[in-house]
Amino acid sequence: MHRFLSVFSNFSCIIFALLGAVNVQAAVNAEATRVVFNDGETEASLQLVNKNTYPVVVQAWSDDGDPQSTPDKSASPVLVLPAVFKLQPEEMTNLRLMLMDNQLPKDRESMFWLNIYEIPPSLVGGSVQKITIALRTQMKLFLRPKGLEKPQESIGKRITFVRQNEVLMIENPTEFYLSLIGVTINNIPIDIGTLPPKSRHQITLPSGLGNMSKKISFSLINDEGNYWDYHQIIN
Repeated sequence: MHRFLSVFSNFSCIIFALLGAVNVQAAVNAEATRVVFNDGETEASLQLVNKNTYPVVVQAWSDDGDPQSTPDKSASPVLVLPAVFKLQPEEMTNLRLMLMDNQLPKDRESMFWLNIYEIPPSLVGGSVQKITIALRTQMKLFLRPKGLEKPQESIGKRITFVRQNEVLMIENPTEFYLSLIGVTINNIPIDIGTLPPKSRHQITLPSGLGNMSKKISFSLINDEGNYWDYHQIIN
């Protein structure tokens, strides 16, 4: 789940000073870190709660993951309702997510992103006429075609790793997006990220790894947002 900070002010030269005095932690919390449409489902829901001590306006939409995208230019088959709403402190609401397009691949999972844009009240005082700090949270949406069952813990064992000199070749032969975290070789961290289904990738290994480094450790994030841990051999 990604979070971005946007700051707007009449006086840009004092933005950083104000940031030190204003709490900018996102406090519109979701009940999960990802949303999954299982086995051809066309509708899902996500509960939100405003943990701020003040009301906020929330805008929600789905897109293809571009952090610069806006609702009017979003590219996604998922409609999010309500699109704009107000949340009082401690108030809860449910987002309704509807799949509007069935022209997605039938043999693998598709992935889009849910954006939750949190806008607090303006702060007024001193020489500052107005400042608004907006927080945008992005979380993954997984859309599974009918007949594609929920992945089990054994799925991580199907990922293959092949080393060619200073390059690591990675293959995900499964029908699912696999989000790898905590990847290490000889306790040296490796950044792999999310592997699309039926894909091959290669990354340049960091310096300091000897030719005898044969074991890789990593975790996968499952549907519930928990971790499955693995230790595998590099071929």
